[in-house]
Amino acid sequence: MALDLTENDVDGLPWDFNNPEKRARADKLVRDKKALLLIGSPMCSAFSQIQGLNYSKMTPENVEQVINYGKRHLEFCAKLYKIQHENHLYFLHEHPWGASSWKEKCITELLDLEGVQRVKSHMCAFGMRDSDHQGGGLVKEPTGSMTNAFRIAEELEKPCCSDHRHVVLIGGGRARRAQVYPGELCKGIIFGVRNQMLHDGRLGDNLIGAVDAVDDVKDFTLEPEDYAQLKFYDDVTGKELPKDLTMKARQTEMKQVYAHRR
Repeated sequence: MALDLTENDVDGLPWDFNNPEKRARADKLVRDKKALLLIGSPMCSAFSQIQGLNYSKMTPENVEQVINYGKRHLEFCAKLYKIQHENHLYFLHEHPWGASSWKEKCITELLDLEGVQRVKSHMCAFGMRDSDHQGGGLVKEPTGSMTNAFRIAEELEKPCCSDHRHVVLIGGGRARRAQVYPGELCKGIIFGVRNQMLHDGRLGDNLIGAVDAVDDVKDFTLEPEDYAQLKFYDDVTGKELPKDLTMKARQTEMKQVYAHRR
């Protein structure tokens, strides 16, 4: 379920959290669905260093409009994260490491909550690529991830190994293209959730939710026959699930993950 400006609600309009009606609908969805993990990546234009350079070219009224627009979006996302935290569910917030949003009150209050932490990642460590006048290359993009699931934080805290050049995300729509999560980052989030579930006792030895409890399964391209010896169980009822249908469901889920790759 994606509540994003690039996705439309049932009324055909995008999920713009500056719209009170969309905020109300999203609030109800999060409270009713009680998803185990909520991932937020609110718009960062109002808080980016590059946008700050553009403010001198804008009227004071336009600057205020951009900042207020971004703040409303950020504050609403923070509200949803608090709902997750209060319900003993997980959240993951992603924003550029150098964004001024990390100093906003709604974010600092979250960081003060028990079990919430922020880690730094470089997207090149997860294989993010783009191209410039020199050709293809990796994108560094220092990124901050705030979460109340420490196992997710462990998976996402990865620095650049400094053995390659970087493509700079300025001009030509490169920054917009980099909003797409690389496949390795998606894998890290999924395994982080699985490990957190195991740590918190949400998964038994043989229970699965979106991912299974087999530690050595690191390749999402495994063929169905590779699962021949496995049994699958519902993570709520504990009942055994039909193997063929479960494998098909897993493949469908991973297609959705890879749909966000370049």
